[in-house]
Amino acid sequence: MTARSSAVLVLAFMLSGAALAKEAPGIAVGTAAPALEGAAWVTPDSKAPEVTGKVHLIDFWFAG
Repeated sequence: MTARSSAVLVLAFMLSGAALAKEAPGIAVGTAAPALEGAAWVTPDSKAPEVTGKVHLIDFWFAG
């Protein structure tokens, strides 16, 4: 591969990436997250647990 064809290949790759980035769907950076609302607590007494002064890790798993 010559230097010219390498440069053309790199330029084409960069331009295709820029075109895809403009069309990518989603939420813009800096947009506020939506409020988390639930219908019920899954606890033995169906009441919200005490969370004041505690740190919680929420992990979401998605399959597919």
